[in-house]
Parts: sequence; C-alpha cells; structure tokens
Amino acid sequence: MVYLKKICTLEHQLAFIDNYRALSKTGVDLKYVGGSQVYGLWSRRNLVGGFILRRGPDLRTLHALREPLNIDLSPIIQDLAEVTCLWIKASHRNFLTRSLVVVGIALAIIKMRPKRIIAYTTKPKLHASTYSVLNLMPIFIAQLKDSPHQGIFYTISPYGLVLSLPSFLWKRLSKANTINNLGVKHGCG
Repeated sequence: MVYLKKICTLEHQLAFIDNYRALSKTGVDLKYVGGSQVYGLWSRRNLVGGFILRRGPDLRTLHALREPLNIDLSPIIQDLAEVTCLWIKASHRNFLTRSLVVVGIALAIIKMRPKRIIAYTTKPKLHASTYSVLNLMPIFIAQLKDSPHQGIFYTISPYGLVLSLPSFLWKRLSKANTINNLGVKHGCG
C-alpha cells in the first residue's frame, strides 16, 4: 500500500533529504526543510517519494538565480509559495503513485491557501499558450545558476496550478527522478 503523509519528525526529514540528494545530486538543507511543509510518499514503512510546499520569504525557486535581482519582490514575497524537491523512486513510479502525488500537491496547495505560486521555465513556448487560461503572470527574466539559459520566472494562481497539475506533472513524473521546481527537471534517465 502506498500513501502520502506529512513529514513531521527530524528522522523522517533527514531521510527525505538523503533520498532527494541521492536522486537529484543537488540536495536541500535541513533549515529549509524544517521551515517547510514536507510530504512523504510511503510504501509500507519506506520513504519512496515526496515533495515540499513552502511559503515565502526564503523560496528555493529564487536560489536558481545566478545574480541577485534588481527588482524588489518584498511586496509580494509573503504571498508566494512554491512546490519543490519533488521526487519518486523509479521502483514506485507508476500510475497510482503519480496520481497520489498530483492529488496530494493539489490538496496541500488548497489547504495552504497562498495567493500565488512561483515557478520558472527555460522554455517560453511551453507556457506561452496557457498564460491566460491558467492566469500565469511573468514577473521577471533572469540568468540561471550553472546554466546557459535564462529563466522566465512567473507566478500562477493556486487554482490555475491545481487545474494544470495533471497534464503538467504527469509526463514529468513518469520520467524524471526529481523535479527541483515545477518548471525544471533534474536527473532524467
């Protein structure tokens, strides 16, 4: 049986960090995890996946920037949230677990009630046709760390994200070991 459960203990937070680091090769620190809502995907008593939902101001999404921004996000940062560090072990990446994670993310977002979700993409054509439908609002373009690409950082309404989750994440969850941010894949294989 596979189920999704909020991670609250230090032992489980450390297990999440270790598993995510092993699959993504990037890692996440305990301070970030401790200040976030962390959800684990469990099979029996084994952690086999999970994701992090976090509300501003210290958003991991903004850590992808090569240089500090020349714009002030302080008026909106408290209203932003992010979904990040999404991972599922290959041995458990199937229809049931993908469905469970998509529904779990949607329910966690609805429960948190942020005004906007921040994400980014390096593929502007990917989202160009859906800006109005999903209420996407590009907020800035910036150079990404360790990448020749610029990222288009945007916000999306929580309900726009919930509506787009099945189609947006389905393909990514079937192939990628991790999804660092809703717009960027890592560890494809």
